[in-house]
Amino acid sequence: MRLFAHNPAIRATLMECCVPGIDAADLAPDEADDVAVELLSQLWAVTPPASGLEPLTAAAVQRARVMEARADQFGDVVDPGPFREAAQLFTSLLASSARTVLLHGDFHRRNVLLSGRGWLAIDPSSMAGDPSFDVAMFLQHDMHNPATTTRVDALADRLGLERQRTRAWLFALATQAASWHLSIGDRPTHDAYSRAASTLL
Repeated sequence: MRLFAHNPAIRATLMECCVPGIDAADLAPDEADDVAVELLSQLWAVTPPASGLEPLTAAAVQRARVMEARADQFGDVVDPGPFREAAQLFTSLLASSARTVLLHGDFHRRNVLLSGRGWLAIDPSSMAGDPSFDVAMFLQHDMHNPATTTRVDALADRLGLERQRTRAWLFALATQAASWHLSIGDRPTHDAYSRAASTLL
């Protein structure tokens, strides 16, 4: 989405108006995946700025700390093993990353709008880091259409990513989502996310 003007003093922005402006929430999974491939390919082709962009490292380290804390907090309610495994993955995936791109950071169906010039990604939490994170974030938000390994692998292949790495990011993010639902007392959604995540590794 185009940004025409920005005034930080009054926190005002003038942005492109998307018409019709409908989001991608109601697309079938295969159609949504087509849109994701198109938009992420365009985004990652842009060279990240040399400075001023938060690295994925900071966000992932914080996620790891949250998962360790929730493993301690809920260890007498659920098996804390997946929480600790997610915490470990958030740090190990960073250490082994060989590619850095401009990330959307919060890529999901409701952050994709249809405009006169096609589908556009909006509301980024811009970061620089491993491209598999964006794919995993997209699929983690799509758990009502369970992200089978076949779907994960197909998206990874189309975007030139490592299958196992993309699965690992998705496991970590889906397990974090499960832990959040547990923290607000929503055990059924926790269980659904946990079951989906358990098929990925």
